[in-house]
Amino acid sequence: MSDGTTTATTTDTTAATTTATDTASTTATAAATTTDATTTATTTAAAATDTTATTAAASTDWRSTITDPEHVEFAKRLTSPADAVKVALDLRKANSAMIRVPGKDATAEDRAKFNKAIGVPEKAEDYKFDLGREPTEADKAIQAKIAAVALEHGVPANAMAGISKAVAEMAQAAKDEENRVAVAAREANEAALRKEWGADYEANKTLASRAVQAFGEVKSHPEVIELFEKTIVNGQKLGDHPVMLRMLGNIGRRMGEGEFIGAVGADQRSSLQSELNEIMTKNPPGSVGYRDAAVQKRIGEINEALHGNGGIVGVAGRSA
Repeated sequence: MSDGTTTATTTDTTAATTTATDTASTTATAAATTTDATTTATTTAAAATDTTATTAAASTDWRSTITDPEHVEFAKRLTSPADAVKVALDLRKANSAMIRVPGKDATAEDRAKFNKAIGVPEKAEDYKFDLGREPTEADKAIQAKIAAVALEHGVPANAMAGISKAVAEMAQAAKDEENRVAVAAREANEAALRKEWGADYEANKTLASRAVQAFGEVKSHPEVIELFEKTIVNGQKLGDHPVMLRMLGNIGRRMGEGEFIGAVGADQRSSLQSELNEIMTKNPPGSVGYRDAAVQKRIGEINEALHGNGGIVGVAGRSA
């Protein structure tokens, strides 16, 4: 009896143990399954959340509906619709402030509006010229013609003032250079004549001056002096040209004055010429009277007084 009882007890114990083990295994499996299911659900939920967020973000980007590539590229510079509106408004204001150049079909009103905007005066008389000095009457005449052309071609008033100033400055610079060349040439020629005439330079120059004074009648015709001073020949004034000085010196010597041969002035010259004409009328060449010694002597004196008989001082051995 006791052996049977032991065996039964052992069997029961084994069965209980097995049952407990199976139960524990089943419980563990169920727990694992529950954990996997929870993980899967969490992952799925997270993925769903990400997708929803992405979709929401895409739906809130105001540039998402733009398809043109160029427009898209420009839109990237803007952060919001407000920025886009601001840029559009700024462009509109800038466009409104622009001065449009009239086309060939523009109306007179459009052209007048454009001219006013860029500063074209309404009348040619409104142009101002900057010469750096008071204009002469000749200047004013030229300016009037230039102003008419400027108005016709729509030149702004300030542009004309600037152009006239620049032109005046260039003209003055050219005049200054002309004077510089004339002075340099005069100095070079004076040095050459001083070397040629030596100590007689001043005397010959005085003779040249007398010739100009007498034959030019400068007291009643001052323009003669202006001619010699303002006429430029080879970069130098006419009155300083060595050829002119030599010629005038010779004329001055021939007309003479004081200790110079041929000492006659304009009035005396006229009187002597009248006397000579009378002698020649009464005693024509070939007549007996013409051959008279006294007549020949007087004719010689008058011709010498009128024309002289030698070269200028310092030339061909003549001295003052």
